[in-house]
Amino acid sequence: TNSNEKTACLLLNRLEISNFIDVPITSDNCHTPKPSPAPYLMALKELDVAPANTVIFEDSLIGIASARSVGPQKIYVIGDTHLVDHAVEVIPDFTVFSHHERGFCYSNVNQSQ
Repeated sequence: TNSNEKTACLLLNRLEISNFIDVPITSDNCHTPKPSPAPYLMALKELDVAPANTVIFEDSLIGIASARSVGPQKIYVIGDTHLVDHAVEVIPDFTVFSHHERGFCYSNVNQSQ
């Protein structure tokens, strides 16, 4: 996320998904923000995962551009259906996502809820 670690942790805990994030990448540890692919590349390297084996969640055009540049298996857009043309699939929130589908490397939860 382009957010700082404190904000990211608060949101991850609020959404009850912090235990699904193995490598949190924030503005505190990645100083080249999206739309650069740097945050995703950093996560992929830390997890030793190939882009084609990842699923990325995004909620903004800047994030989608960043995600597309690393070539993930899927890009899910959270919430905003106006972004549907820019992603593989739009989901309203994390409740419709099966937590058993654990191949994702990064989650951007920079949502206003």
